Amino acid sequence: MKKQLPNLITLLNLLSGSIAAYHASNGRLETAGYFILLGILFDFLDGFAARLLKTQSPLGKELDSLADMVTSGLAPGIIMFQLLRHAVFSWDVSGWNIIPYAGFLLTLGAAYRLAAFNISPDDRSYFKGLPTPAMSLLTLSLPFVRHYGPGWLMPATYSLVFLLLIIVFSVVFMNLPIRMFTLKFENYSPSRNRLKYLFIILSGIILFFFRFGAFLLIIPLYVLLSLFALPKKS
Repeated sequence: MKKQLPNLITLLNLLSGSIAAYHASNGRLETAGYFILLGILFDFLDGFAARLLKTQSPLGKELDSLADMVTSGLAPGIIMFQLLRHAVFSWDVSGWNIIPYAGFLLTLGAAYRLAAFNISPDDRSYFKGLPTPAMSLLTLSLPFVRHYGPGWLMPATYSLVFLLLIIVFSVVFMNLPIRMFTLKFENYSPSRNRLKYLFIILSGIILFFFRFGAFLLIIPLYVLLSLFALPKKS
């Protein structure tokens, strides 16, 4: 049972993602967003449990990617499809009905990124490319902003151009071969984890002021810090 506990948590991630995809398909985007958040939490907990119990396994690694493909691949793609569909409808331009399917580029980009991650060298001290859960947080923040505010950000979430830029940003940075820092701590030394602590503090400030719109700023901040503040690999 001890060996299977991380896998059971991973399956809860998959279940959460499946429920999120169902609600997103039916237009309940905020509900889908909450289940994606729950799935991301389980995604964190399964790795934590595997390291704590020393039960990492090839099966767990593959199962984790399959769960992430649904929670952080399919479900965000459906959310973006629905957001684009509403944006195109508001423009009332005939012949543009194909545009909403661009939302599934997030799903394709996530699949490619997860496959590349699985065959990459087993160095978990950093990510290569934007992690799929980060893309999910960026995507689910859009319906949250529409529903909860802040009001000044709402118009952007209805903008077709803005939504397409989010897709391009996400797909490109998920699959660029650039190093991005993880939030896993081997120790809690301030001198060795300056970048992580800086990111956590800045993210907390952004969350306080921007609430549900925070991830529209936090994810680009994460990318910028990775690009310009992450120490070069020796």
